[in-house]
Amino acid sequence: MIDFELTDEQKLIRETAREFSDREIAPRARENDRNEHFDTELVQKMADMGFLGAIVPEDYGGRGADYLTYALIVEEIGRNDSAMRTVVSVVTSLVCSSLVRRPAGLLAAVYHAGSFSGPHARPILILVRSC
Repeated sequence: MIDFELTDEQKLIRETAREFSDREIAPRARENDRNEHFDTELVQKMADMGFLGAIVPEDYGGRGADYLTYALIVEEIGRNDSAMRTVVSVVTSLVCSSLVRRPAGLLAAVYHAGSFSGPHARPILILVRSC
C-alpha cells in the first residue's frame, strides 16, 4: 500500500515555501509582469532559500530533496507567480539535474560562469551557482 501522507519535513518545506511565496513573490509578481522585468533579486532569494536545485544531492551543495518535496516547492511558488515557478522548474530540472549527472560539466559551468560579464551575467551566475 502506498502512503500518501507527507512527512513532517515535507510539511515544513511546503509551509516555508508558501510563506516565502506570499511574503516575497506575491507583492512583486504583478509589477514584474507588467514591466516585463526578470527579477534577479527575487531569484537570488529563492536560491538562498534552497528552492533552486532542491533535488541536487547534499554532496553537491543541494538540499537533497526527493521529487515530491520539489513538487511542493514548485506548487507553492507557482501559487503567486507562474514565471517564478518556471524559474524553479527550469533551474532544477534542466540546469542542475543535467549538471549533476555530468560533474565535469558542473565544474566547467562554474568556471565559465565566473568569467561572464555584461547585462546577462547576473542571472546566469545565480542559476549556475544555485546548483
